[in-house]
Amino acid sequence: MVNEQYQTKINFGDGIVITYGDSVSRQWIKFMAPLIHADEVKRRKRGGNYRDT
Repeated sequence: MVNEQYQTKINFGDGIVITYGDSVSRQWIKFMAPLIHADEVKRRKRGGNYRDT
């Protein structure tokens, strides 16, 4: 069971949600969120799942 109290969720306008655990710093989130979002947009355009990348 995951305790959502210790998670950070970032919601983008196009419906993509990125969830980080409690061990991730705010600096890391600010750095990685745009990169993860860009990768997720590419993945969804291809129609693949995470294992296809």
